[in-house]
Amino acid sequence: MHFTTFPFSAAVLATFFSTVNGANILMTNDDGFGTANIREMYKAMKAYGHNVFIVAPATDQSGKGGSLTSATTANLTEDTEFGLVKADAPSIGPDPLDDHIWYYDGSPVAATSVGTDYVLPKFGVSSPDLVMSGPNYGDNVGIPAIAFSAANGASESYKDLNASTSVGLKDPQIIAGKVLATFANDLIKKQKGERLLPLGYGINGNMPEITSATSNDCIDPPFIRTRMIDEAWTLGVTYGEATGLFTEYENASAPALDICINGDCDLPSETNLISTTCKTAVIIFSIDYDAPSCPFQYC
Repeated sequence: MHFTTFPFSAAVLATFFSTVNGANILMTNDDGFGTANIREMYKAMKAYGHNVFIVAPATDQSGKGGSLTSATTANLTEDTEFGLVKADAPSIGPDPLDDHIWYYDGSPVAATSVGTDYVLPKFGVSSPDLVMSGPNYGDNVGIPAIAFSAANGASESYKDLNASTSVGLKDPQIIAGKVLATFANDLIKKQKGERLLPLGYGINGNMPEITSATSNDCIDPPFIRTRMIDEAWTLGVTYGEATGLFTEYENASAPALDICINGDCDLPSETNLISTTCKTAVIIFSIDYDAPSCPFQYC
């Protein structure tokens, strides 16, 4: 998923930690407002005392993180994800059980914009202190914003979570939500009322597969700073003469994606880290896309 950096307002900064409810946090994702991952992160951040909102797509919008697609009808033409809200309801609205959780029949970027410009102002919040995206199902490859992904399985309704697994551990989604909420809360505490991230900066995190469904091999992955691009791969297609169709394949040779120009070239690869260890890859990135006219290796 891709993200836009939202500015802080002076008023929000001035009162950031003077409010009883802590930080004003907007959560979104591309898997849908009813998935277990985002609901568990929501619960965990609320438990830390923050004023948290979810505004996320009504249905699964995986792979559409960079698109801005708004609702084309005033009412839903089909049930939302997991049937939580039925067809013919308004295309935007709160969860029937929690007025801080909203669905919107649009893409993730559209839902985020609706959250900042429409939903939060209804609650007297002019601008969020932090936007948290995810944790999305599957790996994320690269407001103030933190984007999270968790490698565990397919999308699951929050209503289907189990308090414990067959081996007596918590459901992987519960663990993922708690771990990532702790990361965000620690960042908030460390900044002591200052801006959480410089303008134009974001954080992307990828968590390895949590094994609590079957074992305790990986249930508390530490956070390790990594590079977003290194050992990267791209998608290619092959054409089938017999079928007349294209088939996708992973192209492991992607040298352009592995170039290190301005970053810390000694950092480990996020791809290798989460696939071979029980560690969560954390990447600090900037939306400044201008490359130097003389890359260091050619100067």
